[in-house]
Amino acid sequence: MRTGMKVGRFTIGPQIGQGAFGKIFAVRDSETGLLYAIKNESAAAERKTLNFETKVLRRIQESPYFPRLFDTGETNSLDWIAMELVGPSLSSIVKHLDARRLSLSSGIRIGRHVLRAIQSLHMLGFIHRDIKPANVLMRLTHQPGQPPICLIDFGLVRVFRDQRTKQHEKPRQRTGFRGTKTYASLNAHSGNDLSRRDDLTSWFYFLLDVLLGTLPWKGVSSNVDVAVLKNRYDVQDAVKDLDPLLYDIWSHIASLAFESDPDYNYMLSILDQICSKHGFKEDDPYDWADYIEQYRKQLANEFGVALRIDSGADVMPYYTELGVPPIIMQQIDGKKNSLKAPLIRGRGRNYSVMQLSELNEKDDTLCCCC
Repeated sequence: MRTGMKVGRFTIGPQIGQGAFGKIFAVRDSETGLLYAIKNESAAAERKTLNFETKVLRRIQESPYFPRLFDTGETNSLDWIAMELVGPSLSSIVKHLDARRLSLSSGIRIGRHVLRAIQSLHMLGFIHRDIKPANVLMRLTHQPGQPPICLIDFGLVRVFRDQRTKQHEKPRQRTGFRGTKTYASLNAHSGNDLSRRDDLTSWFYFLLDVLLGTLPWKGVSSNVDVAVLKNRYDVQDAVKDLDPLLYDIWSHIASLAFESDPDYNYMLSILDQICSKHGFKEDDPYDWADYIEQYRKQLANEFGVALRIDSGADVMPYYTELGVPPIIMQQIDGKKNSLKAPLIRGRGRNYSVMQLSELNEKDDTLCCCC
């Protein structure tokens, strides 16, 4: 794919991302004028990462914390998926801030949204295994009730519950490293099987990184050396100048066993306490508000049109094997919501729904990601 070419009804715009196995472009629907993102991969690729991610995305569309999936197809030996167009990653935003870190207000509030995204993924039966700022993207439009972020990159996702019994899977022996070393848990460094607690450990490292601007092991190349530094890290001392209450969250995460059910509400309540103590409001501007506006204008200039993004208004009821109908957002928000997901128009390659157990088969041959 290249800028200017046509793919079905889509006109390819600027490249906005680069994955390990393909590129991501902003595109415009010639019929509606709405903007989307297209991610592509060679149809001859040995590892069908896009196929895998698409099947995961289909199963998590009920949560607003993940990109809306709109269409799939194949063009010129390229598989592609059309998704909701979202903005820059949190990691790129932090790099553009003068302080190279977030204010406590923005960091705690966005950390809360990311924690809820992780909670929703876990409630759907998946662990992510690569939580990091680069996998948190900002939305370019704000719809009522829609979170400002999307959690992305499901190439390392794994199902952690048995489909038949709904019981937690038992730990496997020596699975190898999974994740990104800066944010990976010590379990990952040891090659142990990962569970929900490890996603939360990565989330906490992610939170400290964006609030402090760095971590002692950031930039260290050796996984062994990184693990040593993490083992010696004094979290209580690290958070004392941010807010000591953060240590209570860390203590809870550190207490979890492989199959333990995390107390998400407890951790969220601590973040709420921090916001209340410091007078932070949910509708306060984020540190990156101006940056997002510039990003929007740049995209509009690329297409020569006003920015109109389809964020998932065309919806249909959605059901999964992990709850029919799903009640995930009701459980997260503490209130009843109409659970909807976008109508996915599959064309070209057959991204058929598969059994959840098939998602884990890929993990046996997966390369380590450092």
